[in-house]
Amino acid sequence: MRERRKRGDSGFTLIEIALVVLIIGLIALIVLPRMAGLSGGNLKTAVRHLTGTIQTLRDEAESRQILLRLGFDLSSQQYDVSALSENGEFKTYHTETLNKVQLPPRIRLKDVVTLKQGKVTEGMAYIFFYPAGRAEKATLHFEEGGRPATFQVASLSGKVKWTDGYLEEP
Repeated sequence: MRERRKRGDSGFTLIEIALVVLIIGLIALIVLPRMAGLSGGNLKTAVRHLTGTIQTLRDEAESRQILLRLGFDLSSQQYDVSALSENGEFKTYHTETLNKVQLPPRIRLKDVVTLKQGKVTEGMAYIFFYPAGRAEKATLHFEEGGRPATFQVASLSGKVKWTDGYLEEP
């Protein structure tokens, strides 16, 4: 025989609690992988940040009438900004928005191609930004989980173009 609950007896059965935990687990399995992209761990987020940095450097070089250089350390997977000082040396250049950036662990910068340096696959590679408001033409090849992507910087405008796949410079 089944007993009826008394008015003061309230609560959830073990089956009800297990069902709620199962539903929460399924939702977490669906939502968490998508939220990983919001934490800056994916290629699109890294490229958006790099695009903003390049546009800022172009504007900064023109407005301050200085030569700026975006340096990529291929061994440590970082990039940083430096400016040409009066004594002819490049010194670290930081502002509120321009600081050293470490690429996320899943993303790898494979090489940088510029007119001055050619194709650089190890060590340091540089993109220059001139006081006239021009950027050095450059192509960067990234990889995320074995998937290649190409990032191109136009020389006159400093505009960037993003393409899936590994595109060789013509």
